[in-house]
Amino acid sequence: MRGYLQTVIPRGVWDPGGFGYNFLGGQGKCEPLPPHVAAVEVYAGGDEKRVYVTWDQIMERRRTRQAERMERIRQPAEPTVLPCYVWTFLVPGDFYSGWYCYVVTRHFADAVNFRGFDEPLALSILNEIPLGFLPHTANFNSWMPTFARAYPRGRRWPNGKVLHRGKRDPRKAGTFHGWLKNRSSFSLERPTL
Repeated sequence: MRGYLQTVIPRGVWDPGGFGYNFLGGQGKCEPLPPHVAAVEVYAGGDEKRVYVTWDQIMERRRTRQAERMERIRQPAEPTVLPCYVWTFLVPGDFYSGWYCYVVTRHFADAVNFRGFDEPLALSILNEIPLGFLPHTANFNSWMPTFARAYPRGRRWPNGKVLHRGKRDPRKAGTFHGWLKNRSSFSLERPTL
């Protein structure tokens, strides 16, 4: 029985000038490793056993590991569909003032127009909730205040229960529930995978 791998000792330890070579007394007392050996694996548990590992074995392990990794990378990601809501709000003041739009799920919140503009997501929102605007990126800034007036953010769920008991957010804001597919497309109906 091999036991479990306790340590791997690289070849340089046993070569002249290495720690193992000097520790064992140097020339004459330390046997040199065969030229095809890359390392020595020491297995513990039961019988202590040393196994020589060749360069071919190491390269084969690397190729196998690389092939598995490339297979994982090449696999397309599973499409995700998450319940979400579109949230637009006005930030008053001098710094960062203006209208902002986020798509919020229970796992994350994606900004549509903060630190860049997520055009595909913005266009999918405009397609689903047009409010009299054509789905074009130039109309998005005008669409946000209209959205907040049409769907004001309330403190209650549709069934009448209180959303939260904290202080009410005084900003002008609006929300609307829908579905987010692959963090890039919003829809009112649950999309199929």
